[in-house]
Amino acid sequence: MDRKKPSIVLIIVLLITVVLAGGAGFAVKMRADKWNEFKLNAKPVTAYVTDIKTRRTGTGKHRKTSHTVRVQYTVDNVNYDTTLDYYSSTMHKGTAVELYFDPQNPADAMSDPTRTNIIIGSVAGLIMFAVAAFVVNDFKKCAKINRVIAEGKYYICDDWTEQNSNMSVNHVRYHCIRCVITDDRGKEFVCFSEPFHPAKSPYQPGDKIKVYADPFEGDDIYYVSKEPVRYDF
Repeated sequence: MDRKKPSIVLIIVLLITVVLAGGAGFAVKMRADKWNEFKLNAKPVTAYVTDIKTRRTGTGKHRKTSHTVRVQYTVDNVNYDTTLDYYSSTMHKGTAVELYFDPQNPADAMSDPTRTNIIIGSVAGLIMFAVAAFVVNDFKKCAKINRVIAEGKYYICDDWTEQNSNMSVNHVRYHCIRCVITDDRGKEFVCFSEPFHPAKSPYQPGDKIKVYADPFEGDDIYYVSKEPVRYDF
């Protein structure tokens, strides 16, 4: 029986995003707790950037850039060096940054992580919200399509071709069916089936294919049946 299912890929992406966002939230909380405890007795000090090392890994779209920022500060005429836990593109040698140090152990210093925590939390939240919005929209679209399928609103397409889809699994390019139909308004539009393994195509030359669609629901609300019609009308 024909039925449109929500995208497994989107659901998996949402689950991964939730896990990553949860990890980011936990890391933010740990940093905030450590900072709240540390600042009780800490004192501020001005530190200056002494060195910025840039590291690049990977190539092309997988290329990543990271920065290690070394700073120096002085307490009671003694110089201390430490690594900053953040980087800004405005930084250069001599840039002043604010740190807090432990009077009992001046070598122990921290920067206020509040701003960084807010940025990390906001970015993680926005990404999770965006992915969740895609998933919710996909579920709504599936519900509309399944309603059209249940109502039996379809067109028969015999003008179709099999072609590469935009999906690959284990280095195998999946295929899809490209159908051209004319709806009740006399408007011609193109629709595509869900991707399938090229060696497991449910379609054969000469098949007629049902395309479930309702012009009043929108041109993107359609479903190309995986159960081709193999008899003449």
